[in-house]
Amino acid sequence: MLALERQGRCLLAANTTEQGLAVLGRAQERLVELGAQWDADRVARLLRQHGVEVARTWRRGRHGYGDGLSPRELAVLRIVARGLTNRQAAEALFISPKTVAHHLSRAMRKLGVSSRTALARVAADAGLLDDSTPHAK
Repeated sequence: MLALERQGRCLLAANTTEQGLAVLGRAQERLVELGAQWDADRVARLLRQHGVEVARTWRRGRHGYGDGLSPRELAVLRIVARGLTNRQAAEALFISPKTVAHHLSRAMRKLGVSSRTALARVAADAGLLDDSTPHAK
C-alpha cells in the first residue's frame, strides 16, 4: 500500500494530477480496510489538499449530543435548579464540583444563558425540570 501511495505522489509531482489522485484514493481505501489508520489519514490529508472529499473517521469517543443536553448535563441542571451548590450537587451525583461546573457551563452555552438563575428559568420554561423529559435542545 505504501508503494501505491508513493506511486500516487510521483504522479502528482509529474503533473498527472487526475491519475495520481485516483491511485491515492485506492491506496487510502485499502489502508482503511487494513486498519492502518495513521497511514490512511496521511493519504486522506493529501487528497483533501487537492480538493478530494474523503470521509472522516470518528475516533474520539461517543458522538456528542450537539445542541441538546446530555443526560448528565440535565441531571446536574435539575439538581442545581433546586438551589443546591456545585459542591452539594457533586456529592449527590458522586462527581467532583469541577465536573458539576463543567456540565453547568456546557448547559448554559447550549441554552444561551450566562447565569445559574437564567439557566433555571429557561429550563423551567422549556419543561426540562420535569423528570420525564429525557434530554432536550
